[in-house]
Amino acid sequence: MQSALTDKEQMELLICPLCRTHLDLFSERLHCRHCDKDYKVIDGIPVLLPGLSEDEILSQGKWESGYRNLDYKVALEQYKNLYLNDTVRQISEYYKPKKGDNYLEIGCGPAFLGTYFARQGLNIFGIDISLSALRIAKKIYQDMGIDNCFF
Repeated sequence: MQSALTDKEQMELLICPLCRTHLDLFSERLHCRHCDKDYKVIDGIPVLLPGLSEDEILSQGKWESGYRNLDYKVALEQYKNLYLNDTVRQISEYYKPKKGDNYLEIGCGPAFLGTYFARQGLNIFGIDISLSALRIAKKIYQDMGIDNCFF
């Protein structure tokens, strides 16, 4: 899967969370010219967390530990069997996605739901506080041959 950071259109969407200025990509980091802040890019995933409170750090740590050893293949199948149809039905009551639409999922975890919409031709944008969850999402999408995603 091609890293989304090489795509100019998707780079245009990234802004500094502190000053809302567009970011420049340099190898494995993003840089804000305005506030001179650097952000890491880890495994092709931009990490745009400028500073977390103690509570946010605690929450992030708990999510990280939960995802770190997740058997994502089993979890994905469980999600599909237990939740996917009802969730898609509920979303479809309010939103009729079309191929090429952008689908933003905030707090996406491993982005199980996004796999359904990606296969419908939507562009998937997943945001999560857990880098482990986003790494799982990237792996799932790579395994499925889905390249219309950005985490």
